[in-house]
Amino acid sequence: MKKNIAIIVPHKGLGDMLFHYKFINSLHNHHKCKLTLITNPSSKADLIFQNNHKIKKVILLDLRRPNIINYISRVYKLIRLLYKYNFSIIYYTGFNKWQRLAFFIVKLYKKTSIRFYKNNKSYILSFLNYFLKKEKIKIHNDLNSNLVIKVRQNFINKIRVYKKPWVFLSIDTSEDQIKIPKETLNLIINNLKTKYKTIFINTNSFNQKKLKNIKNKSIIKTNNFNILEVSYLIKNSQLFIGTESGPAIIAAIYKKKSIIFFSKQIKKESFLMENSNLRFYFLIENINKNIKKLFNIIKN
Repeated sequence: MKKNIAIIVPHKGLGDMLFHYKFINSLHNHHKCKLTLITNPSSKADLIFQNNHKIKKVILLDLRRPNIINYISRVYKLIRLLYKYNFSIIYYTGFNKWQRLAFFIVKLYKKTSIRFYKNNKSYILSFLNYFLKKEKIKIHNDLNSNLVIKVRQNFINKIRVYKKPWVFLSIDTSEDQIKIPKETLNLIINNLKTKYKTIFINTNSFNQKKLKNIKNKSIIKTNNFNILEVSYLIKNSQLFIGTESGPAIIAAIYKKKSIIFFSKQIKKESFLMENSNLRFYFLIENINKNIKKLFNIIKN
């Protein structure tokens, strides 16, 4: 019988979706078949996984927590979807009550195996690794560069004016969990100017104030670019610097040399991968003590 396996990812963000990349690779390698991915439209999964040989179909469904008015409607839509595709196995990486209610009803009439665990981990990577270990599925750390990024020709024409080499600097995450001191940020930017002709700086709208006094024709802010355009810039940059978030995962997928900042509350098990000749981790609280080491990595 041909396998029909789905992964349901209820998380909303692009970063959360990209953090599932290893999880998807591991399931694909374990089952030796293409997978169906069900997730929120805001995850941009339809763009990220288009032409991906491990995903046969991306189904976008509103998986956000429903209010009292549309609770029954959301449950019904999920049940109807699962009935339609008749999956043999479903891997679910959330733990929402209304979605578990839909699963319970489906299992009354179908022989679908629905696999999920309560998330007691602080970080999603830790939980996804825990999930795979509980299922006795080998974790595949290799991030093959099969992420296809297609951008419009007018965008490519637009960025041709930016001189190479490029570096991509992502100074925070959507929730701003890791704060890079302003003085340190200025030191890093000044150091980057000695080697790179164009510095792309990515930040959320709230932290635009960090860039208020940073004015230089070699510095390009990316807040007006979409995720595919940002991914294209990362792919074509020589170096990535930032936190372990969505852009950092894109850099890892494309095997880009990366400098990653983390904070004391983040455990090592939540890292996408270990220190290597391509990925260097720095504790943000001790960054000033290690600034020379960081500059040497940039230089080389």
